[in-house]
Amino acid sequence: MANRIVICNNQLNRIRNRSDWIRLDQIQIRLDQIQIRLDQKQIRLDQIQIRLDQIQIRLDKKQIRLDQIQIRLDQIQIRLDQIQIRLDQIQIRLDQIQIRLDQIQIRLDQIGSDR
Repeated sequence: MANRIVICNNQLNRIRNRSDWIRLDQIQIRLDQIQIRLDQKQIRLDQIQIRLDQIQIRLDKKQIRLDQIQIRLDQIQIRLDQIQIRLDQIQIRLDQIQIRLDQIQIRLDQIGSDR
């Protein structure tokens, strides 16, 4: 039987009122059985700070080191009302991926069609 996660507004308010910080270093989330319905919602990310230095995410026996990641969320607005993400069939091989973002430049003004 599939595990289901349901969080209602009352529980969110209780979490919000209980403390300002949520400990994320001991959370394990099964992503293969989660569906998140966020229709007609907007999430304001300009006041969110997420401590990623103590998070370990298990993705099919892989580990992601997040202790050196900084994410600027103060100017991001994400429309989530039409997004549905199926995570039960995703496999990501993270042990061989290395992306150097300091050397990537994409010039879109020089891309065109030969027609």
